[in-house]
Amino acid sequence: MNEAILDVGTAYEELRPHLLRALAKLARQGFSVSPWDGLDLIHDFFLEAWDGINSRYDPSKGTFEAYVYAAFVHFVRPRIVRLRRLQSSLVEPEQFDLLRGREEQEGDEELYVLPEDSKQVVREAVSRLPPREREILSRYLYADPRAERMLARKFSLSRYGLRQTLVDALGQVTVRLDKPGRMPERDWKVALALWRDRRTIDETAAYLGLTPHQVRGANSRNVHLLTEALKRYHPAGGTQPRRNTMRPQRNLIPPHDLLERVIKSPGNEELLGQVRERAEEVLAVLENSESFGLSEEEMRSIDPLWVAEVYEAMAAAAPRGDENSYAAEALFNANQEEEASIGTAFRETLLADLPEYLLHIERWFPQSAPRVDEQERRELIEEPSVQAGMPCTAPLVPYGVTPLTVFYATEAVSSLLDRLMRYEMIRADVPVALEINRVEVEGRDSDLLNVELLVDEIERVTECDGGVARGLYSWSVQAAQYKPFLFGGFRASPRGEGVCLARTEDIYDNLFQRWGLRNNNAAVVAR
Repeated sequence: MNEAILDVGTAYEELRPHLLRALAKLARQGFSVSPWDGLDLIHDFFLEAWDGINSRYDPSKGTFEAYVYAAFVHFVRPRIVRLRRLQSSLVEPEQFDLLRGREEQEGDEELYVLPEDSKQVVREAVSRLPPREREILSRYLYADPRAERMLARKFSLSRYGLRQTLVDALGQVTVRLDKPGRMPERDWKVALALWRDRRTIDETAAYLGLTPHQVRGANSRNVHLLTEALKRYHPAGGTQPRRNTMRPQRNLIPPHDLLERVIKSPGNEELLGQVRERAEEVLAVLENSESFGLSEEEMRSIDPLWVAEVYEAMAAAAPRGDENSYAAEALFNANQEEEASIGTAFRETLLADLPEYLLHIERWFPQSAPRVDEQERRELIEEPSVQAGMPCTAPLVPYGVTPLTVFYATEAVSSLLDRLMRYEMIRADVPVALEINRVEVEGRDSDLLNVELLVDEIERVTECDGGVARGLYSWSVQAAQYKPFLFGGFRASPRGEGVCLARTEDIYDNLFQRWGLRNNNAAVVAR
C-alpha cells in the first residue's frame, strides 16, 4: 500500500486485517472482546475517527499503516473497558429481540396483559418522544431484522450505541407513564430503576433488596408489557419484520457457526485452520450478521490468547506484508505518549504520597523471585512507561515489572471480583474484605474466593512470576488503604490489615485522578 491518504471505503478494505491483528495483540494484553464486538469497534473507528486520521497524519513520523494501527489502539482500548460496563448493564440484547417477537417468554414467567387504555397511554408516550429517538425505535421495531447494522450506520451509531439509544427512548416512555393498574408494585419499581434510572441488573437488585434473578424475571414481564403496547404502534409506511436465511454450503460448516465453534474450542487447530482458509467468507458473513455472538459470560471463560489466535486467523483475508514491523513501531513508538503518561502517573500520583513501606514495591517480592535476563532488562528499560516513571521504576525492571504491570495486576483483581458478582457466585451488594493472607465474603471465609485464586489471576493477566504476582497482590491490598480507587470499579475502605471493596459507580478513566485520590478517613498507621 502506498503512503497516499485513502478514502474511507478503500482504507477499510485494506486496513481491516491489520486492525484485526491489533485486536489480537490487545487480547494478549488482557483486552479481549469477541469478533462480533471487534468488528463493530473497527466500524466505529472508521466512522468516528477517520477524518481526524487524514488531517493529522505526518509522514515524517512514520508509515501511514503504523499511524493508523497506533491510533486504533488508542481509540479502542478505553472503549473495550466501557463496553464491558454496557454489556453488564440494563438489558441484555435478547430482551430487545423480544420486542420484535423473535423469542417466546419462558413458560414459568407470570405474564400480565395490559388493558387497552394502558396500551393507548404507552403509544401516546412513544409519539411524544423526540423525533430522532422515535424514528430509531420505530425503525428498529418494524424494519428488517437483518438491517440493524445499516440502521446504526444511518444514525452514525455503533450497534451498542443503537441499543443504548433504544434504552434512552424506552426510559423516556417509562417516565411518562403512571403505573398500570395490573402491574405489581415490585415490577414497576424494577421498570423505573432499569429504564428510567439506568441502573444495571445488579445495581437494581441491591437498590430494591431483590436478587438478580428476581430483577430479570420482573424485567421479562415488563418487556412483555412493552411488546403488547408497541406492537400496535405502527408508524406510517411501517413494514412488518421479515426473516432472511442463508443457505449453508454443502459439506461445510456455515461461516457464522464456524466462528462460534472455533471461539468455543480453544486449541482446536483444525477449526482454526478452516477460519484461516475461509477468512474472506467468515468476514463477509460477520459484516452482515445481526448476532451479538457469544455472551460476555462465555467470552470471559475463554483464554484471551486463543481469542488472539482467532483474530490472527481472520486477518488472513489479506497478506501480512510488513505488518510485524509497523505493528511494533505503532505499539512501542507511536504509542509511547500513552504509555509514558501511565509511567508519569505511577511516579507522580500513585507513589508520591504513599508511606515509606509502600514506596518500594520490589521489597514485596520474595528473594527467590527470578530476574529477567540482560536482554529483556535492556528492552524494558527503554519502554516509555518505565522511562517516564524513573527513578521509581528502576528497581522493578529486574523482575520484569513496569507501571503497566502494576495497573494490570489491580485490574485483574477487580475483573475477577466483577465476574463472580455478575455470575451471582458472590453477592454484589456486600463488600469483599481482602487481606494479605485471606479473603472474607459476607464476614466469613469464602469457598469460592481466596488469595490463591486472586494471585493466579494476576499471574495470568500480567504474565509475571508467581512469587511476583503474590507480591503485587499483597502490595496492592496495602496500597488500597490509601488509594480508594486502586481497583477499578470498586471503592476500598481500610479494614484492619487490609481493605473492604464495595462496588462503585465512580469511574475515573484518568489515572492521574484515579491514583491521586486518597481515603480522607483512612484509619491506617504507616509501618
